[in-house]
Amino acid sequence: MTEIRFRPLARADFALLAVWLGAEHVTPWFDHTPTAPDEIEAKYGPRVDGTDATRVYVVELEGEPVGFVQWTPASQYGWWPAELGLEQDSVALDGLLGTPVVLGRGLGPRILSQFLAEAPGDFGGATRVIGETALGNQPMWRTMERVGFKCVHEGDLTRDGKTDRRVYVYERQR
Repeated sequence: MTEIRFRPLARADFALLAVWLGAEHVTPWFDHTPTAPDEIEAKYGPRVDGTDATRVYVVELEGEPVGFVQWTPASQYGWWPAELGLEQDSVALDGLLGTPVVLGRGLGPRILSQFLAEAPGDFGGATRVIGETALGNQPMWRTMERVGFKCVHEGDLTRDGKTDRRVYVYERQR
């Protein structure tokens, strides 16, 4: 079985992060994605330094970095967590597999399940994990459903300028 590990994002990962964020299979699903070195530093530097609430972890398969997962307190994530009644004791989760060779191998549910179980940083003590994805990103919402996320909203998140979205909730057991 493939070994999956998570480690905190480091500045040494920024060049690889730019490649992942610019990958053809990623760009349709990530809005306002920085790929220039100064943009990556501006967005992810504070996360590496711990001065931003978002925590980012590189996903490694057999020791090789293939993507990332990040979580942030839901209150930092825009208007919709509060609007949908999801903000209290919640974190918003996001991530991607950036290396195309690992796609379509059924790794998404394994990675997500393990990340939820290990709860790097203990999700700040939150028991509810929320995720949001485009309705057209069927691999992502199927992955969330396989892991136990429940769809709580389908439609537009117009105040964030996002249309055709799905919002999911996962209740963690402590």
